[in-house]
This record gives sequence, C-alpha cells and structure tokens, in this order.
Amino acid sequence: MISTLVLKDIRAVGMHHHCLDKHLDIGMKYTAQWEPNCVYDPGNAIAIKDHRNIIRAYFTREDAAIVSRLFCANVIVGKMYVTTRVQCHVEVQSLGPQQECTVQCKIKTTDLDLAKCVVEKLNYKFH
Repeated sequence: MISTLVLKDIRAVGMHHHCLDKHLDIGMKYTAQWEPNCVYDPGNAIAIKDHRNIIRAYFTREDAAIVSRLFCANVIVGKMYVTTRVQCHVEVQSLGPQQECTVQCKIKTTDLDLAKCVVEKLNYKFH
C-alpha cells in the first residue's frame, strides 16, 4: 500500500536567480528533484522544477538537509510535488526572497516508520 506524505512550510529560495518573474506562481504544481552532485549544497540540494523541467528555485539548505534523506533512503514512490502557498517575501535577509511551500509525495506503507524518523523535525502528516 501507499501513503501520501505532506510536508508544510518548506521554504523555496533562489527564485531571483532562476525565475524571470522572481517568484514561484501560487497554486502551480512543480516537481522537486534531488541533486546530490550540486556544487552549492553537495548531497542535499533539492531543485524545484517547472513542467518544462527548468529549475525555478531550491529548497533552503536546512530543509533540503532533512528532505534529501527521503531520496537517499529511496522511500519515495514516483515524484515529489511542490506547490507554493504565499507570495515571495524576505523573512531571513541572508536567504533573500523566499516562499513557503507544501510538498507531497507517495511513500510505501512499509517505509512509513523510516519516513517519520526522517521528517520528525518538520511540519508533516500522512494520509
């Protein structure tokens, strides 16, 4: 069986580098892709890509350090989806513009305990 993992309050950053309009569109569905060989955050980087597979943003390093463990553990079934919930704003100056997102992915029921241990520090739920 498969369960859906929902992570709330995942922060997207870097839109001002990757987006012409400097933000992610609210309500638009993007995909998250682990980039373990990224030179800026080796082993952890998670890119947010649009329907054309173009990078639009990244998870913050703090969020990526946690969520990347789901990719490492190979517990995600299919794709991880990202939707933005708020307008772009600057909350932490050192991060620049950011947007809070909701992230969803499918997890095999046999891997739920492992997934719960990985995301315990995040705002999450399963259904």
